[in-house]
Amino acid sequence: MLIVLAVIAIATGATLLSLGPRRGDPVEVEARRLAATIGAAADRSIATGAETAIVVDPRGYAITGAARHELPSGIALRGAAGPVLPLTLAGGHPFDLIVTQGTTAWRVSFDGVRAGATVAESRA
Repeated sequence: MLIVLAVIAIATGATLLSLGPRRGDPVEVEARRLAATIGAAADRSIATGAETAIVVDPRGYAITGAARHELPSGIALRGAAGPVLPLTLAGGHPFDLIVTQGTTAWRVSFDGVRAGATVAESRA
């Protein structure tokens, strides 16, 4: 069990380090950061059995036991099935969140175990 936690910690650390300062599309950066955060929280929940959830609103999000992340000005979060979404193995249900700015949108999908970010749409 301790080895599993160590592997998850290393993987989470590597993921978070890869989210360092980047140039480019701020919507993509925020969507990938959100997917990595959801994935790491779900992994921790599975490994420890602790109840974990994400609370979302158009301006940001917070994971159980972590500080709230405010989105930069002009970027919004939408599409949540509800304001509190469970990330636990027993209670984690698939959901999609959309990170938008102007005509750019990225979809963050959680399938109940993993999270990923993809281009959602380009509204003209």
